[in-house]
Amino acid sequence: MVNRFFGSGGWESMVKMVPDWFPARHMALAMAFLSLSFVFGGVCSLLLAGQVATFSGNNWRAVMGVPSVVLLVIIGICWVVLAGEKKIVSLNEGPKPAWRFGRIWEVVRIPQFWIVCALSFMLTITRETFNVWTVDFLKTDGGGHLSTGLAALLSTPFDAMGAVGILLLGWVLDRLSPGRRNWLLGGILMLVAVLTFLLPTLVHLQLWMAVVAIGLIGFLSYGPYSLLAGVLALGIRGKDFVATVAGLVDAAGYLAGIFSGYFFGRILDLGGYSLGFHALGLMTILSAVLSLGLYRSQTESNIVSNT
Repeated sequence: MVNRFFGSGGWESMVKMVPDWFPARHMALAMAFLSLSFVFGGVCSLLLAGQVATFSGNNWRAVMGVPSVVLLVIIGICWVVLAGEKKIVSLNEGPKPAWRFGRIWEVVRIPQFWIVCALSFMLTITRETFNVWTVDFLKTDGGGHLSTGLAALLSTPFDAMGAVGILLLGWVLDRLSPGRRNWLLGGILMLVAVLTFLLPTLVHLQLWMAVVAIGLIGFLSYGPYSLLAGVLALGIRGKDFVATVAGLVDAAGYLAGIFSGYFFGRILDLGGYSLGFHALGLMTILSAVLSLGLYRSQTESNIVSNT
């Protein structure tokens, strides 16, 4: 619990630094590269833990302890690099106002903040569902001949294509006006909904069709998901409030992570994966509709003032 508490706080700290390091015209792409940390970080941690387990004879103390040595090295590098950056930013901008609890009240009065929180909640459910249940879905509905190892391999396109989608969407958003971003995000999420609806049918037609659909869902959904507590949080109230907004949006995602496994499992008990993915598709349609209200009025003026 303590590990997760401090680890989750690291994201808001990183998001806070990005507006000071990169110009507004590259903000979405910079946030996209930052968002790759949770995609590749998870892969690297599993690979490192696997190697430590092999070398230590599956000693759990080594598996849990050795990665902390890597973390200490990273902390040392950050301490040296960020200390110099802090001096540069302080000289350029001067002292910043202290944080106060009243900032939260200023943020929650903005309608777009609640839209971003709702999107964070629903898209986190999508991500967690596919990360947790895809292997079992392929084994259960894809045919009894699939081994667990093969099903796990066939599920990897979700994360792999998701990384590509994060970078591509970040690059595209930097080149679009706020009004066009609405329609792009809405269109992307509608495609995710259609593919999610079709997934239970595709897996019975041809297994490769289901694998392609899983990769496309990852490609399309990871981009909007990754930018919620980043570039979209920046647009709510500007860079002075970006860490506060990012933390609250991230909290909505963590709340979704708590409930996603249990409730999706209950849906599977009632109607199998067909009902489960149809329910997920309906929720994604709601996400698409909500995304159309993101860049309007106060939010759009904040973005313009930051550029």
